[in-house]
Amino acid sequence: TIRSVQPSSTHQLQNLAVTQDIRNLRATRAHGNYIENAPIFSLLLLVVDAMNVIPKTLVNGLGGLFFFGRIFHMMGMWAYEGSTVGRMVGALATLVSLGIGSGMTIYSAVQVLGGWSCVQVKFGVIALIVLLGNCFAGINVEKKKE
Repeated sequence: TIRSVQPSSTHQLQNLAVTQDIRNLRATRAHGNYIENAPIFSLLLLVVDAMNVIPKTLVNGLGGLFFFGRIFHMMGMWAYEGSTVGRMVGALATLVSLGIGSGMTIYSAVQVLGGWSCVQVKFGVIALIVLLGNCFAGINVEKKKE
């Protein structure tokens, strides 16, 4: 004998498929969002730690803030669509940790290069070179147009 699927069980299977699709979509979005932020933050921590200017406890605390921010964000995304408290707290913690990490990186680089006055001179020389390069490139472009 051939057994056919009853209409009620077909409806249950469709609901299960839709539920699984939503869960997979949320998991994919959470993972993709993590992948967008984790590499740059890892590089920030690596650079700050390698320069050895900022105390290790602050660097570790910043890493912890980022980690817990990503956990809150993931939990908020898995809860349901739309903005949730976990998602907002996680996004805020991620942005704050990226901002502080960027500031730590700039501060560490300035200290390694010899302080603000030394950096200003180096950036001034670089700006002058770029300006002269643009002037010479503009002259060459004008000659080619004629």
